[in-house]
Amino acid sequence: MDYAQKNFDESFMEYRNSSMAIYGVGKNAEYILKNIKGYNIRCLIDDNIVGSELYGLPVVSIYKALNLSDVIVIAATPASTRIVYNRIKGILPAEFPVFDMQGHRLNVENIRNPYWDVCYEDLCKKIDDNEIVTFDIFDTLLMRKVLEPRDVFFLVERELRENGNNIPFAEWRIESEKILRLDCKEPSLDEIYEYMSKKNAISLSDIDEIKAMELLWEEKVLCPRVQVLDALKYATDKGKEVYLISDMYLPSCVLDTILKKNGISGYKKIFVSNEWGMTKHDGGLYKVFLNSVKENKKIIHVGDNWFSDGEMARRFGISTFVVMSAKEMLETSAIAKIKKNVTNLDDKIFLGEVINVLFNSPFALSLGKGKIKFDNLATMACSCFVGVAMGVISWIIDKVKGKNAIVLFSSRDCYFLYQMYQKLKAIGLDIPTADYFYVSRQALRGGEITSFDRIEPGFQYARKAYSNMKFREYLNLVYGTDYNLSYDGLFGDMDDEEFNECLRVELANHRSEIVSISKEKRDNFLRYINKKNLEKYKEIYLVDIQTTGNSLSSLSNLIAKKINLLTVRLIVNKDNEDLLNKSTYAKEISSLSSFSKKSMILEKVYASSGGQLIAFDQDGEPLFNDDTKYDAEMLKELQVNMEKFINSYLDKKWYTRKRSICLMLNMLDLLDPTCSIMDDSIIDKFVSHDYLSGYDVINEMKIIRNL
Repeated sequence: MDYAQKNFDESFMEYRNSSMAIYGVGKNAEYILKNIKGYNIRCLIDDNIVGSELYGLPVVSIYKALNLSDVIVIAATPASTRIVYNRIKGILPAEFPVFDMQGHRLNVENIRNPYWDVCYEDLCKKIDDNEIVTFDIFDTLLMRKVLEPRDVFFLVERELRENGNNIPFAEWRIESEKILRLDCKEPSLDEIYEYMSKKNAISLSDIDEIKAMELLWEEKVLCPRVQVLDALKYATDKGKEVYLISDMYLPSCVLDTILKKNGISGYKKIFVSNEWGMTKHDGGLYKVFLNSVKENKKIIHVGDNWFSDGEMARRFGISTFVVMSAKEMLETSAIAKIKKNVTNLDDKIFLGEVINVLFNSPFALSLGKGKIKFDNLATMACSCFVGVAMGVISWIIDKVKGKNAIVLFSSRDCYFLYQMYQKLKAIGLDIPTADYFYVSRQALRGGEITSFDRIEPGFQYARKAYSNMKFREYLNLVYGTDYNLSYDGLFGDMDDEEFNECLRVELANHRSEIVSISKEKRDNFLRYINKKNLEKYKEIYLVDIQTTGNSLSSLSNLIAKKINLLTVRLIVNKDNEDLLNKSTYAKEISSLSSFSKKSMILEKVYASSGGQLIAFDQDGEPLFNDDTKYDAEMLKELQVNMEKFINSYLDKKWYTRKRSICLMLNMLDLLDPTCSIMDDSIIDKFVSHDYLSGYDVINEMKIIRNL
């Protein structure tokens, strides 16, 4: 499938049978209309040319479009999209869906969900008003760090398979429980396994081993929902009687052990469905509980299921406080579309871990009214940035394993990736040697000139890349000398005649000096490279975050050896379309993808805090510009928390798994203003200076958030 079509389908599949209007008539609209098939696009919107026809569609006003369509897609750049939306939002009905090209709903703030107005203090007030407090267990007091409860069965099946037992355990386990429930029975775990053993001819010793494995995985995936646990402690501190009521196949003794391991205690008794043969869902378990309590006291029940924890409890005269499960919070939040990228068990594990970070608190969406609230870097690190890092490391290992190679992680952008790779090698993983390799655009530009004739390509590139920089400044930065030129204008202001005058006339006056300085830089760079003993490796891999491939070509020419490029994103242009020896992690992105806008921030998030590499001294030691250092405290907080996330990750073999690249990349969408709100103090931490751009102040987070 065409990548443009695939990306559009991931965002808009649920609207395939709806009437759609495209706001705009420019190149972005043309891109959609020429590349996207299978959607009922009724009209284009442009108030300036109402009544005309383009691409076989009528051009109408926003008012007419609201009558013709069920959904509007604004076909514009991110910055222009926000301007357009602000212009039309007063016209739109409150819940009329309006999206940007990446599928982010722009008017999510108009979707009112009463739950977003509920907070922890409301729960405490309800507890104050009652004498007995009961809590559901799963998805209320405890949550699983997987997307679906049955994912536990697939984890068991994978472990069995890796141990040489290739039975379809998950299928058998799900079927056994389903059949027993059809007999109007609330089965226990022992009964489920007994049926499964007889149905599939599994020996008693094997069945006991598998059951123990399931219990172990169940314990591994469970963690407390901290604010609900706080509410339980609040209730016991206030002298309330606390009970737990759960529809579950595990016996109360096992539940008690699991709860205590997660710091949950203070309750008087657990009422669990399989021990009574009745459930909350059919009301029977509430009858059992009320008969046990007997006293006529005010009771409130706290749980996540609107029917079994809400409606059924109220039918028995019990007040209720329904909290959302973490999964339900994901599905009703501004980031719900992330779930569309889930393709396999490893995606479910990853997303389960992330929603534990984002939605462990059932009140996490109240501050942002459906959007994520980023008020600390730790949450951002463990939701937005860690996925790409894990995905890229798994991808690199898959590319280089078993080879006589060295993997060079480019300074300074790949510092965190290098640290991750080295930690895996340190625990005994059989992967090639790696090195944190000092390289930069400036160091390569200054050292790649072997003759004056080769200076022109570098300046041609700089003219495009650094339009806000002066010709003389670039020359001084790259060659380290203050050249006195008669023209002192910006690259972007130079016409071809002025550029050629500077390049071929004025620079010619400094021919010998430029070549001499370049030779010195080249020799010093080679002294550094020679220390690495690269010649003993059959293959060399260079890892980068994003590149045009120019650094690869320059470095390859410098050492006179082929280098294989492993980059997260290749910025494609006519000069590198046929670049050999390249592999790109984000190869499936199209111009509809928002990743191209966000990839720059990864260069900062995974970087070391030191300044940009300028050149090397006569001993082959690196020289840096300290004025370009990143915020060291910010990077430490981001990287420490990413490492904590990885160290505590449910699947200890994560580096061998293949998670969806789209899911990993699209976690960066959480940074969009359509998905999250963010404190200014967080945004300001991403400020830095780009040495080769003339010390221009850069804040990638402001770019992402259209500020």
